[in-house]
Amino acid sequence: MKLSLFRSASGVSAVDVYCTHAGCVVTPEGPELVCKCHFSYFDSATGARKSGPAPTGLPIFATSEIDGEIYILSS
Repeated sequence: MKLSLFRSASGVSAVDVYCTHAGCVVTPEGPELVCKCHFSYFDSATGARKSGPAPTGLPIFATSEIDGEIYILSS
């Protein structure tokens, strides 16, 4: 599993980097994650699908930050 971390005013988000369409790795471009294989666009903080052929958004994972360390929480 590979995750991409993004910091915003509300904290740190952890988003899966594999597109839900064909499994290609998405790359950050400003406030979005972009799948270069088929051009699906996702919100970098929430993983929500913005456009393209991907059927759903990217999975997100809860995080916790303690003393500057970021932890991915299991469900």
